[in-house]
Amino acid sequence: MIKEFHIQIPLNFEESFTLLQQSGRAISGWGKNNVDSKHGYIEWKQSFWLLTGSTLISAQLKSKGDNETSVVVLVHKPMQVVDPFGICSKVFGKLDRSVRKHLAKR
Repeated sequence: MIKEFHIQIPLNFEESFTLLQQSGRAISGWGKNNVDSKHGYIEWKQSFWLLTGSTLISAQLKSKGDNETSVVVLVHKPMQVVDPFGICSKVFGKLDRSVRKHLAKR
C-alpha cells in the first residue's frame, strides 16, 4: 500500500530540504535510507511496526517560488493492502508535526 500526502513549507528549496532532513532525524525509530539533494529527494525507513513490516517514507521537494516549497510524501507499507487503522496517516502525522515544530523554531 502506498498513500500520498502533501506539505507546503514557506521556505526556499534549500532551507526546506535542510528543515525536512532535521525533521525526519528528530523522529525516533526512523533511519535515513537515501538522500539526493540535487533532485530534492529524502527517504526514511521506519522499522518498529513488526507485524506489518517496515515502512518506507519518501519526500520529493519541488520549489514553488522564492519562499515556497511543495513536498509530496509517500508512505509505503509493503505488507499491507488496506489501512483500516490509519497507520499511514499516523506515520505521515509524525513527519508533519516535526516539520511544524522545526518551522516554529525559526
